[in-house]
Amino acid sequence: MDTQSVSGAVNCVAPEPVSNDEFGRMLGRITHRPHWFHVPAWLLKPVLGEMSTLVLTGQKAMPQKALDHGYEFAFPKLEEALRDITR
Repeated sequence: MDTQSVSGAVNCVAPEPVSNDEFGRMLGRITHRPHWFHVPAWLLKPVLGEMSTLVLTGQKAMPQKALDHGYEFAFPKLEEALRDITR
């Protein structure tokens, strides 16, 4: 926000996107809890319609502009971030 050379929209996402399933499995592994919250696609599609695609596959947004301008993530990988916030 303080860098004058960066203008316009910047994706503020971690540089390694993961699916909801990967997120849940990793969170379960780190917290030593089962990953049981699985919602089948056939159930989400009629409830969410077109929006189910976002939930099921995600957007895979990348922070390319931030990386190009030298931004360094404190936790570039999900595992590191989850371990930090679950301490």
